[in-house]
Amino acid sequence: MSISTVSRNQVTSFAGSSKLLFAGVDGTNSSDARNAASPIVGTPKPIVVNVKAVVDNEQAERPCIPDVLDICGEYIYNEVPTHLLYVQERRMESITEEDIQGSLALLHREPWRVQDPMARDAIRDLVINKLHYAIFSHRWLAEEPTFQDRSRDQKPTGPGYDKLMKFLDKAAELGYKLAWSDTCCIDKTSSAELDEAIRAMFRWYRGSRVCIAYLGGSSSVADFPREVWFTRGWTLQELLAPWVIKFYGRDWAPIGDVEMENDKDKPEILKALSEVTTIPESQLLGFTPGVRDVYMKMKWASTRRTTRIEDNAYCLLGIFNLSIPVSYGEGRWDFHRLMETLIQRCNEWQIFAWVGSCSPYNDVIPASPRCYGGNAQGVDGINSQQCPPVGDKSFRLEQPGMKLKIFLVKIAAVEFICPDQCQSGFFTISPSISSEACRISLL
Repeated sequence: MSISTVSRNQVTSFAGSSKLLFAGVDGTNSSDARNAASPIVGTPKPIVVNVKAVVDNEQAERPCIPDVLDICGEYIYNEVPTHLLYVQERRMESITEEDIQGSLALLHREPWRVQDPMARDAIRDLVINKLHYAIFSHRWLAEEPTFQDRSRDQKPTGPGYDKLMKFLDKAAELGYKLAWSDTCCIDKTSSAELDEAIRAMFRWYRGSRVCIAYLGGSSSVADFPREVWFTRGWTLQELLAPWVIKFYGRDWAPIGDVEMENDKDKPEILKALSEVTTIPESQLLGFTPGVRDVYMKMKWASTRRTTRIEDNAYCLLGIFNLSIPVSYGEGRWDFHRLMETLIQRCNEWQIFAWVGSCSPYNDVIPASPRCYGGNAQGVDGINSQQCPPVGDKSFRLEQPGMKLKIFLVKIAAVEFICPDQCQSGFFTISPSISSEACRISLL
């Protein structure tokens, strides 16, 4: 099997469209039959537009290709990875302009049917359904194939290449013609492309139709506590971002049911994932990125490691839906920059509930996500209380520390609450709304 990629320039080389968009429209390709028979992903039902229903008769007589091209280009440049592997009949091929022109000609013969009251939305649905791809989640091995390997005469070898081929085999079995892997679909010699890929990684995993996750050390969910895949920094977003995920273990045997479309839907697997990651099942099924619940998300990341220290920050950008410049070689400064951005946008005091080494640039900021691995008992207990909404949550970083307003209250009486004679050192003080007493809860 040879390796080549389809880049955005190729995908949009004919006024913004490609054979990829309309692959299988005529139904004559032998791989379409395999798609239709796939228990996971069948041939997408075309979503097309009755132009006469949305424009006047004069406009209806004009070719609607420009609308499709415009929306296709917009979607490709904003939602689709820069390079995709085009898998057809167990081979990878490039796309030519002749292919594109032929596919556009086929579009004219397509029946047009309204499935959305807004034409632009319906055309975009057509683009998405025709451009679906499988994405790969794995732990890197020795001799992984690179973007540059696609142009070499001698094909790559080694464990990494063999793993990639197995991934493509599984993608083909599930009925996909397009696939993406972080090993050979990013030109890491281009700083601009690497920067874009890191910032867009969460979006690409979420936009995939299926994520194929390779857990090479597992044969069943019983092996999850010892599986290295759960200890890597980048695989956190690769677990949370995709809506659909299929797990494969040792010797590429499926860990879930072959017939099941999404392994997250299997209660046994979902429970095991939650136990090994401490991520609630609801978050595994429908995670929303953003700057809320920062402490909780940092706890998820605290047990994970990255090979490069800068990736401690970069692997979390998608989790928090943030964007910072990517600059390898800055060491701990990258995580410091991430935390500065988080503190500016987050109004949760729990973001400061960490223990361990501080940033070399500000004592208020932790040195790494692992600093959130401790102190869980106190913060979790405080979060579970129904404290009255009083005080000022605003705070801001300053040199050399942080500026915040402290709430002071004169205590007339104190009521100690210590369930089960708890002797923990964590406690909170909050004023009572109904009386002058102050309640102190020992957790």
